[in-house]
Order: sequence, then structure tokens, then C-alpha cells
Amino acid sequence: MEKKYQKIVVGIDQSEQAYRAFIRAAHVAKEYPEAELYLLSVLPLNANNLRAPQLVDDEFGDWTMEIQAKPLSRQIAELLASYEQEAYALGVKIVDYQIQVGGDPKLELLKQIREPEMTLVVVGATTKTTFQKLVLGSVSSYIVKNAQCDIYIVR
Repeated sequence: MEKKYQKIVVGIDQSEQAYRAFIRAAHVAKEYPEAELYLLSVLPLNANNLRAPQLVDDEFGDWTMEIQAKPLSRQIAELLASYEQEAYALGVKIVDYQIQVGGDPKLELLKQIREPEMTLVVVGATTKTTFQKLVLGSVSSYIVKNAQCDIYIVR
């Protein structure tokens, strides 16, 4: 019996592999009219992604420390919005897209796909060097080892 994909989550970053994963997921979703597409991008918390903390006066006159993402999060938001337009042109609806600042991309993606209704995860193959994979691991290999749903890895 063929499995019907209902909720498809795609891990997104700015790589060519992630774009190919998105396109593949959109085509899979098109084959299943009831399928919903979810996009997730996780920006790790590091000095490259964040501005220096700032004190901000809120509406009640209290001061709070605020950490803002650098323009990278804005670039990702624009990228996801363009993906949404591409999906619409293909006749596929993106139900939700999220940008999360902070966290490990592989752990955050795994949290999303552990929801019982997620039936397929689509990710791009790793772009890391051998050394980076040894030290950091790759999102795709982590998902393969830990996901309970079907996995589609796109090269």
C-alpha cells in the first residue's frame, strides 16, 4: 500500500541543496492534493548571526535587554517568501514557514518532525567538509538516524 504524505517539512538554509530539497518537496506535495508543506530555517546563535545586545525601553518604561538577529534573518525571511511564491505557482500551498534564531538546526528540525502528523521530511545533502562532519555532524545524517517518519535527502 502506498503511503500518503499529509504533512511535509523541509529544512531550509541558503544552500543550493536546500533549494533543491524545497523543489522536490513541492513536487511531492503536488502529487498528494491533501499534503501540506512546512518550511523551517534555524539560524544558530553565534556572533555571525546576532547584533550586540541593546537596552530597549518598552511601553511601560521598563528597560530590557534585546538581542536582534542580523540581516541574515531578514534574508532568510525573503528567501522563504520567494519559496512560498514558487510553491503557489506550482499549485502547492505552504501552510507555515518558520525562522528560528537560536538552537541547533538538526535538533530543531527533529523536534518539528517528531509531531505524529509529520509524514515526510525533506532535506538537502550536506555541504560540509569531512572535518566539519566529524566535529559537528550533519543535519541530514542526524535526521536519518533519529527520525520516525519517511526521509527524502536531495543532492
